[in-house]
Amino acid sequence: MSDRPTPKRIKSMDELLMAVEPESQAANIKSCMVRLKFSQVDPYPNHPFRLYSGERLEDMVASISNYGILTPMIARTKDNGRYEMLDGHNRMNAGILARLVEGDFIIKENLSDDPYINNLYL
Repeated sequence: MSDRPTPKRIKSMDELLMAVEPESQAANIKSCMVRLKFSQVDPYPNHPFRLYSGERLEDMVASISNYGILTPMIARTKDNGRYEMLDGHNRMNAGILARLVEGDFIIKENLSDDPYINNLYL
């Protein structure tokens, strides 16, 4: 007989990488799909990605002009009734340049203010 403890079964990659109990964090996160005016959405402060420029941006604007924004952006509600962009800065920027005024967003509720934890649930 071995004195080694039985290993805990990992249910998902998120659970493996998480610093908090997965059931408690994931159970509190709610999301829904809405259509928002871009003017209602503020950029995520100090987001680590650069907005596209040059040919890459031009290609995205042309694609959005022809087909629209195919993948919804992700935002969360702010206390002041506005929204904060979490994912899709380039899509929204290219959409604005393509003369769109609104787009589809997945709204995430009850996210932590810790960007590392939030990235696991986007």
